[in-house]
Amino acid sequence: IDKFLKDNKASVVQLSLPILQNTKDFEDFKEILKTHFSMPSSLSFINKAKEYNTLVIVGYDPCPMPEWLSSNPGNFEKVSDWGGTVQSCSPPKDYKLWGEVVKYTLGYLSSLGLNNLGFYIGHEQERDWIGDEESFFEYYAETANVVKTVGNRIMVGGPGPSWITAKRNNCDTYLSKDIRLKCLEDRGWADPENEPFIKNFIEYVAKNNIPLDFINWHSFGVLPSGFQNSVTLINEWLRENKLEDVYLYVSDWTYWTFPPYPDDILDSQEAAAYIVNALYFMWKAGVDWHGHDFDVRDYGGREKGIKEIRNNSTFI
Repeated sequence: IDKFLKDNKASVVQLSLPILQNTKDFEDFKEILKTHFSMPSSLSFINKAKEYNTLVIVGYDPCPMPEWLSSNPGNFEKVSDWGGTVQSCSPPKDYKLWGEVVKYTLGYLSSLGLNNLGFYIGHEQERDWIGDEESFFEYYAETANVVKTVGNRIMVGGPGPSWITAKRNNCDTYLSKDIRLKCLEDRGWADPENEPFIKNFIEYVAKNNIPLDFINWHSFGVLPSGFQNSVTLINEWLRENKLEDVYLYVSDWTYWTFPPYPDDILDSQEAAAYIVNALYFMWKAGVDWHGHDFDVRDYGGREKGIKEIRNNSTFI
C-alpha cells in the first residue's frame, strides 16, 4: 500500500468496506469498524491518504444489509453469482438506523484525520436489488441526504450499474422461486419503459432534488473508443435534467468481460495495450476518475485453479 500510493499519488481512492454484513447489531458494527481501521494496512493507507490529501470514497455496497438492518432478515437465498443473499440485497427496514450507520462511518473516518471524503451508493444493483428501481432510488436518496448532513463537502454518488446502458432485471432473471414470487407479487421490478438504470436514476435525482456529485458505472470489455459513447450518453441525460458539475467515474473497468471469470489474460501484452488505450480515450472523452478492476484477493475460490497453474501468483 505504501509503495502503490507513493508511486501513483492517487488523487481519488475508493474503499468498499466488507464489514457490515456479518455484524450483530449497531454496537458490534462500531467495534468492527474500529478494528478494521486499526489494522497495519489500514493505518498505512490512512497516513498516505492524509499526506496526499486523497479523496477517499467509502461505501458498503454491494448488498450490505446484516440481519439486524435488513427488511428481509434470515433469508439467505442467493440472488447473484458472487453470493449476495436476499437478506443482504434488501433495503434497510429502518432508514433512521441505516442513517446512523452512515453517519458513524463518516464521523469515525473524520476522527482519523481523513477530511477529504466521499460516499458511494450502489454496486450493480440493477441485477441484485430486492425491489423495483424506485425503491433503490429511495435508498440512494435517504443515504445521500444523510451524507450531506454530516458534511456538505462530502461527495456522494452512484448508482454503479454493471454497464452504461444496463436495465433493471425483471422477475424471470432470478433462479430462486421465492425471489420470483416476491417480484411477481410486486408486479415486476423492471422499468416498464425499458429505459437504462442510470437514465432513470438521473431523472429521479433531478426531480426530487437529491444530492449528486458523481455518476459511477462499470465497464467490462468495452472498446477504448467506446468510452466516448458512454460519456456522450451520460452528458445528454444530465443536460436534459439540468444537472451540472457532476463528476464522471468509471469505477470498475478492465479488458476482460463475462464469461469467463476470472480470465487468465490480465498480465498479458494485450491487456497492457488495452489499458493505455482505454486511459487515453477516457481522458479524451472527459472521464474524471477511473477505477481499474484487478484481482488481489480470491473471493469464494473462483481463482484457485488459475492460481495453481500460475504457481500461486497473487495476481492472476
